[in-house]
Amino acid sequence: MSSSALDNNFEFYVARGTFGTINSGQDITIPAGTQIYTAQGLSGKVVLTANPVTCKASQASAPFAVTNLQAASAGNAAAGVFTNSNFTNYADSAYGSLLVTNNYGLIGAAMQNPTTIIATASTSGSNPKAVPPKRTFVSRFLYSLESRILILYDRLAPSSATSTASRR
Repeated sequence: MSSSALDNNFEFYVARGTFGTINSGQDITIPAGTQIYTAQGLSGKVVLTANPVTCKASQASAPFAVTNLQAASAGNAAAGVFTNSNFTNYADSAYGSLLVTNNYGLIGAAMQNPTTIIATASTSGSNPKAVPPKRTFVSRFLYSLESRILILYDRLAPSSATSTASRR
């Protein structure tokens, strides 16, 4: 499932300073298709940057969209679980100072993020460069709730399968 280019759920960021601080004062350009993954590494959940991402030297964070490689519930992930990337083409890469995260939960192909649906609807008309709606308190709350539901689902699903199997 490809998220809309307007759905910037993921972001590259630095803990201190700016992107220029970790790249000799230069912008960092991350190519489309860069792998973003969880602590389980490439054997866990993996998404790809949907487009090239330019991290401006003067900034400390850069939002971006991803393409989810897993469909349906296999593509579900809670907020904050994507913490690694395979991108190392910057000056301080030996120190792992280019950080990444997903700010909200990720849903596989069976369902879409509400922002993606709204953004797709708003760009289907005559204005292809429409700006996505600003995230409000309610939408942030819903994303937070979604993440918690996904965590509970992941915790309960294996135990349900185990208890069902043990009854047979």
